Amino acid sequence: MTSGVLHASSDLAALRRCDGAPPEFWRRYLTALGRLTEARELHLFSPDSSGRWRRLLAWTPEGSLPPLPPERVIEGLDAPPDPGRTLAGEFALVPLITGDETQRVTLALRFNSPPGSPQLAPALIAADVPRDYLEQRRATQQ
Repeated sequence: MTSGVLHASSDLAALRRCDGAPPEFWRRYLTALGRLTEARELHLFSPDSSGRWRRLLAWTPEGSLPPLPPERVIEGLDAPPDPGRTLAGEFALVPLITGDETQRVTLALRFNSPPGSPQLAPALIAADVPRDYLEQRRATQQ
């Protein structure tokens, strides 16, 4: 196991107890998942008050802002949650667990080739990290 994988794994574990602001949490979360999955791009989506999905944040290994995924991928966000569902060949969608039904967040991962289970496993396993972070944050704000 490389030191990068170990660092990303320990960062995900630490994020469950992170006391930082949401922008810091999500940036670190995408970075750790990007390293573990070896994805080409990660996009974090959430619906706005009108129900339209908007990109909250994106990640690439180079640190550049990638273009939005194809419309087919964005339209796929409205489908019932199906963890690891692939769209447009290179994209996979992973609904994240927030602990709040009104707060929907989905991760779109882009790979160089159609993703398989080994590539998606870290994202599926870490889908509940946001719930732990948000629950811990709510508890400290009360």
